[in-house]
Amino acid sequence: MTNLEKAARTYCLPETTTPENLACRWTCNVNFGKRFLVAGYYYTYKEPCYYGAVYEYTTEDHTCEGEVRLAAVSDERLIEIASGTRVNVVPNQAVAVIAGDWREAAADAFDVEDEDCALESELVGGDTRLTVTGVSAHASVPEKGKNAAKMLVHVLAKLGIGGAPIALLDEAAGRESAGEDLGIAGSDKVSGALTINLGLLFAKAGKIDVTFDCRYPVFFNPETIGETVQRRLAPAGYTLDPIHPSTPHHVPESNELVAKLKHEIDTKAVD
Repeated sequence: MTNLEKAARTYCLPETTTPENLACRWTCNVNFGKRFLVAGYYYTYKEPCYYGAVYEYTTEDHTCEGEVRLAAVSDERLIEIASGTRVNVVPNQAVAVIAGDWREAAADAFDVEDEDCALESELVGGDTRLTVTGVSAHASVPEKGKNAAKMLVHVLAKLGIGGAPIALLDEAAGRESAGEDLGIAGSDKVSGALTINLGLLFAKAGKIDVTFDCRYPVFFNPETIGETVQRRLAPAGYTLDPIHPSTPHHVPESNELVAKLKHEIDTKAVD
């Protein structure tokens, strides 16, 4: 099931229909040329959840009886996310504010069984503030930490909050640190395996900013890594800012200076 199909199921939106049928079911509909916009809300956990959806005409018939297909969905439940202080550090705290009372549902969705990790929730002015605590580590060894941002994303994805961007981020980058789900995993004999750390995560006013720290093997191409990540995350609307890689420096053992140093070290070790 695609993220769009999941969103359609969450908001009970038909994937294919007509503007006439939508007008009979939803609160506000606006036609913009080849696209048809729908705004509405539904109730979950006794709270209204607002969303917007974009439909596109599939034929030249742009009347109220022309066929339209669901193209995108967003919602207004996710108010804010803040996690991370430096991209080269595994974040040990992540905070999200979501509209309505989600305390009980969030507690059920937090499935981490680790005494070093925790989820706290409080109701502030009718909104739920979630705080996830993890364990910090350096981005070169992200597996030694417990990434609070990734745990928070997983909770939001399970709750269906944040739409396709959160769901895809959880699927592609929220479950491991070797780059397998992003399609960039690999290693070489010289520098070992690639690692990737979700170091910074911020969201507000419908925009999500994600910053990764990727330590890639010497013989990997950073442009190819960037292109692969872009293709993986593009279906949810993510775009990749220009990357500024620090080119790995590698001196082979056959280098004269390295050979001399190695000889000296071996000689002193014998002495």
